[in-house]
Amino acid sequence: MNIVVIGGKTGTGKTRTLSLLEKYKYQTIDLEGFACHRGSTFGGLGMKEQPSNEQFENKIAEKLYSFKISNSIFVEAESANIGKCKIPHEFFNQMKNSRRIEIIRSESNRLDELIDTYSVFKKEELQESVLRIKKRLGPQRTKIALESINNERWDLVCKSVLDYYDKCYEYEKVGKTNIKILDLTDKKYDESILELVNNVL
Repeated sequence: MNIVVIGGKTGTGKTRTLSLLEKYKYQTIDLEGFACHRGSTFGGLGMKEQPSNEQFENKIAEKLYSFKISNSIFVEAESANIGKCKIPHEFFNQMKNSRRIEIIRSESNRLDELIDTYSVFKKEELQESVLRIKKRLGPQRTKIALESINNERWDLVCKSVLDYYDKCYEYEKVGKTNIKILDLTDKKYDESILELVNNVL
């Protein structure tokens, strides 16, 4: 399989990029869409109940079967588990060794993306999500995040968790090679998508 992984820190718009590639008729697999989960502690918000692992694997297999083998397959960078769904071992190994696009965006771009995505959810749900990672966030950042949710200071909520997720992402990226950087800072995704594709094909 000719897999191309779309990577980038939280808030760089990886899922939106994948959707645009789908729109332009490129071969994509939306693992988070199949898993009904975004992969983080906030990942289940607003999503349907997750499928069984067998159903998840079957969706991936059906999609792969419909593809032309010679064409690239775009997927978003993921951990082995997306919520309770586990990416098939062989497919995940190929993802780890595939070409990778690293999307770069400014902090303000990323905050805007996260605020658009998560500020629509109930405060109680957001606070429950924060409390699930309170040990990793630490008491100070947890307190700031919880108070900021109450006060609808969405920029402070996002800032308080970004540092944690950025560190997780840097750890996940260690040892990765064959990475091409795509700087989309302050660019509109629709205008940049062909540049993204041409950058790797």
